[in-house]
Amino acid sequence: MIRYLLLVYLLLKKHTSKSIGPIFRQLAEEQLEAAVLSTLWERLTQIIMLSSQLIFDDVDNEKLFQLLEFIEMNILQFDSAASAKL
Repeated sequence: MIRYLLLVYLLLKKHTSKSIGPIFRQLAEEQLEAAVLSTLWERLTQIIMLSSQLIFDDVDNEKLFQLLEFIEMNILQFDSAASAKL
């Protein structure tokens, strides 16, 4: 976590968006992956909700919400285990 805070401080100080040196390369890649995963999940959730409403007229929204919540909790557990290395 300290490495990440130091990286953010250095990036803000130099007004740059690139990572600084090889020390932070892995950390920057992991943070980018987490951000992409979050955005991808939000979009995928929207697609699943819209397509289920278009394809199936009698879909039970409550069960669909439970399924999406279950999947999201598993993604968050994986994400928190990956970020625990910081």
